[in-house]
Amino acid sequence: MRIVRGDLADARILALLATHLQQCRSETEPDSAHALDVTGLAQPGIEFFAAWDGEALLALGAVKRLGDGRGELKSMHTVAARRRSGAGAAMLTHLVDHARAQGLQRLSLETGSWDFFHPARRLYRRHGFRDCPPFTGYRPDRNSLFLTLNLGDEASVVETRGAREDDSPGLLAIYNHVIATSTAIYRDEPTTLEERRGWFCGRLAAGFPVIVAEQGGAVVGFASYGEWRGAFPGYRHTVEHSVHVADGQRGAGVGAALMGHLLDLAREGGVHAMVGAVDADNAASLAFHARLGFAKAAHFHEVGRKFGRWLDLVFVEKVFPG
Repeated sequence: MRIVRGDLADARILALLATHLQQCRSETEPDSAHALDVTGLAQPGIEFFAAWDGEALLALGAVKRLGDGRGELKSMHTVAARRRSGAGAAMLTHLVDHARAQGLQRLSLETGSWDFFHPARRLYRRHGFRDCPPFTGYRPDRNSLFLTLNLGDEASVVETRGAREDDSPGLLAIYNHVIATSTAIYRDEPTTLEERRGWFCGRLAAGFPVIVAEQGGAVVGFASYGEWRGAFPGYRHTVEHSVHVADGQRGAGVGAALMGHLLDLAREGGVHAMVGAVDADNAASLAFHARLGFAKAAHFHEVGRKFGRWLDLVFVEKVFPG
């Protein structure tokens, strides 16, 4: 296999680009389709490549310069017959190496949030890309997920990763702030560092993920899921999740980055259904979950009490395709 500059006048490349555009646009909503056509790929600042096996075209990919040492991965596509053969991974490696050789310090990408795009997201994460909020040129969008790869960028951005035990103080600070200031957690007294460490270790010991959003070494959000009604083994394919973002970081896409990562971990872990428990008055959280594809499943009246009043609880649910 050889990877060379792509010729946008080659009929074989044009045909594969047309397939790429058709698939991307058919799997998302019109306002959320960001794949470039031939005219877009021919613009200055975009370097386009094609992978070949003899005369057979295998894959396409491009790097777009964004300025300030940043780049964007565009038009990644592998022919259907050669997927899972290593062609896509080879193209991705080539694009990353090319970006690094050109002096880019960060390479980011936008991809669809739907199940169709899950294999691509898994490939990017295997190559070190981390989920992040929207970057230059994008806005929060329920149909999009964003990932980024640091190639030497000294400026910190929000990125998700698996949590470590030494993240416990950061988890504690966020959790206790939520307890003190909201009804997102039905608890009155703050928790302790020992309890948070125990929770973290218990989740990992049971095989459940805990992920954090980090910026400049500081934890700015976390998400996890665990068993739901665990006393009954018939519920073993269902999990309950939680996601919390630090004060001052909400509304910027941090929660969406965490949940995009967490939902893919659930898919890869064989989860069939994910449940969330949301205070009925928390309109922002209910809207957030609706954008992620969660549907309202139940409304319980006056099942909780905090701040001197009775609280209603809403269960939301997302069922993954079989």
